[in-house]
Amino acid sequence: MNTQTYFVIYSNSSRCSTIGLKPRATWNFGKTIISCAAEELARSGEALAEGLTPAEELALSVEKLADDGRMHDIFPTDAAGAADFMEAAKAHYLDDKARAIVEDFNS
Repeated sequence: MNTQTYFVIYSNSSRCSTIGLKPRATWNFGKTIISCAAEELARSGEALAEGLTPAEELALSVEKLADDGRMHDIFPTDAAGAADFMEAAKAHYLDDKARAIVEDFNS
């Protein structure tokens, strides 16, 4: 079970939809990311493959949550990951939100 934490930039809406991407910033547990992807796969009668390493399971889960034109980018919660998260957030005008998330997470 992936108990690591990640900073996340995601959008539940698709860039292909009439409303387009609506990016948001947050942090989440790897196990929650995997669980969300597994629920989506189950609704379509699919499942994550057996025998995956934790890293493979997480990567496939992120890929699933970013399909259909959606966005789901994760960043480690270490100093380098936090810097990358805040830099990526700027592109979506989420820099203040990302900064607050990192500060709260590290307090």
